[in-house]
Amino acid sequence: MLVRMIAALALTLTLLNAAGATTVAAAAAKGSVSVNFKIEARTPGTKTWAVKGTYPTEAAARAEAARLFNAGSDVRLTKSESVTWLRTEPSDDPRRIPTGDLVDGVSVVSLARAQEVSRALATRGDIAFRYPTDGCYARAHLMGLQLMSMGLRPGKVWAFDDAAFKGSATRMVAVTKDHPNGFVSWRYHVAPALKIRRSDGQVVTAVLDPSLHDRPVSVSVWQKRMSPARGGFKPRTDVTAWGMAPRDPEGRPMAGTGYGPGGDPPGDLTRAARATMVLYKPHEGTAWTPPRPAVAARGANDPSAVPLKEFTDKHLLDLP
Repeated sequence: MLVRMIAALALTLTLLNAAGATTVAAAAAKGSVSVNFKIEARTPGTKTWAVKGTYPTEAAARAEAARLFNAGSDVRLTKSESVTWLRTEPSDDPRRIPTGDLVDGVSVVSLARAQEVSRALATRGDIAFRYPTDGCYARAHLMGLQLMSMGLRPGKVWAFDDAAFKGSATRMVAVTKDHPNGFVSWRYHVAPALKIRRSDGQVVTAVLDPSLHDRPVSVSVWQKRMSPARGGFKPRTDVTAWGMAPRDPEGRPMAGTGYGPGGDPPGDLTRAARATMVLYKPHEGTAWTPPRPAVAARGANDPSAVPLKEFTDKHLLDLP
């Protein structure tokens, strides 16, 4: 009987020592452990495995593995554990932003640190923050990569108008000065997130969304920004760890690795995100609309999707 699901354990020990060789025993007191679960899949009978996502918990990884397996793919789940010993604590280096605690797979930081990080994200000149019509999926992806380069593990916060996905008129509306109409409407919206530990010890989710706010905000404040003053509509929200797809109204994981709710675009996600920003950046502050809005990165499961090559100029796909 063909066994399609394979579990493996990879243990990596990394010793960081600027002063020279050291022993594990001497540094063990400062060792930190990080565990991730990688999902790979392939078409039965083929040899090439494709990475489908990395998950912070085994339960989330197994759920996605089961979904892919039930859909007909061979699936491989790899648990990777890294143990790092540092000669100095991360806080001794002012250039490094420490990862700190994790809650639900997302870094916990102070409010001051979250504000500092939010300002750094907002200064990105290559991200089309002032083109709110579309591109939140690409902005969230690129900002998330920047957070990871700072030593943080981001999550994502999603807002949905579920009825709009079934053909109803869009009710999720955000007032903005970056569109000539003074507002934009969406079926969904997504932004990166961190966890903040308040002075009373409580940990809350903070949304980092320079397109809507100039500082980190709570999920409820972010949700209210997309709720019209009249009509009583509030979008459904969901918070996920990096690499996890959001859930549908019934609580089932959607397709893909959390790049967008309609599945992942073909090829490299970062290249797709950069191509989208290159396309949108010249149209900031305008009412310009792509030939078929948002289809480049919502994936093959979106009925309005077209191949990426039909959505952008070919040269934009050759970004480093």
